[in-house]
Amino acid sequence: MKTILDIVHDFRESDPPLIYLGQDDPVAYGKFLEFEVVHWNGTTRIVPSESLNLPGRPGNRSYMYRGQTTRYPTCEPSLLRDVPNDEWQIKARLTLERFRVAELELVLRDHPFKNVSDKRGFHVDYHGLAQHYGIPTSLLDLTSNAEVAAFFAVARWDKKSNSFHPMESGTGVMYRFDWAAFGPGYSNFFEPVGFGPGLRPARQHAWTFRLRPGVDFQQLPHVSAVEFTHSKAASEELFARFDDGAWLYPPDCLASLVERLRDLPFVTMHAIRHAAKQDGQPPEAIEPSAERAAHFLNAILGLDIVDGYELQLEEGDLKVARSQALTLDDALGKLRFGWRLVGTRRENSDEEPL
Repeated sequence: MKTILDIVHDFRESDPPLIYLGQDDPVAYGKFLEFEVVHWNGTTRIVPSESLNLPGRPGNRSYMYRGQTTRYPTCEPSLLRDVPNDEWQIKARLTLERFRVAELELVLRDHPFKNVSDKRGFHVDYHGLAQHYGIPTSLLDLTSNAEVAAFFAVARWDKKSNSFHPMESGTGVMYRFDWAAFGPGYSNFFEPVGFGPGLRPARQHAWTFRLRPGVDFQQLPHVSAVEFTHSKAASEELFARFDDGAWLYPPDCLASLVERLRDLPFVTMHAIRHAAKQDGQPPEAIEPSAERAAHFLNAILGLDIVDGYELQLEEGDLKVARSQALTLDDALGKLRFGWRLVGTRRENSDEEPL
């Protein structure tokens, strides 16, 4: 059986070229740019350049990847793993997801990062940020960088030491998703996380993929799975490339905030009302709608609903956030605009991949 390094080498034979950054470089500049600004699904987004070989464009194909230390019977989003096949249980968890994302959006409203994104005119994908930072959602993490996926395929997270450990034995798996083979329209289900308040999503070339409940990612068309034997030497080589994972997880004020949000034992009415407003409810319908949603979550999931509570950034996080915002603003100012994507939505935008 091949090692993870063999698999990465094979993948790279057919992938677009990869540019490595220096340790202190937030983004690559010059002839080969790591990121470009494009119009993606109707919004201005920051997209890894290696993924711009999209359906209908000439040149090499582009791929998405996912690495796991172990292959499980199914590959599903975290929100719905081990959830009973019950319509109300699924609906309740999807409702909770919506309110957790709304809570994150409310907290980031006063974050220095929001000023930068508004100034530069870039869309912020709060749903993608929530998934990327560990809030259970109906999205699946992918990356357009094979080496990043390979690292996660050999890196075991140890909660006790709060660090990654290289795998030395067992069997891991790398998934490669030939999304270009889907043809025009499927970009509607892929979202680049882009830049967040910190550099973490960009360093990981992070993407999300939306799956409907009950769909197993590894059973989708154009998804291939390659298993490999873990080896200490191969794992340590990948750890060395990414500074034992530290390069992929730079200091980030959002991480601790999302951890607090994820672990809340209740849902706030503040978030429920905000979600109702964002979903287009008229002013007079927001309160009745929020009350119904609160009762629904309490009845199905047993969650308490708290009114008058708002999650806030701590002063230490704000200090880091202001510094990161300045760095981010400088990096975004040096990006170039890429091609405008056309014909990337289906006529029926609600249609899901099977």
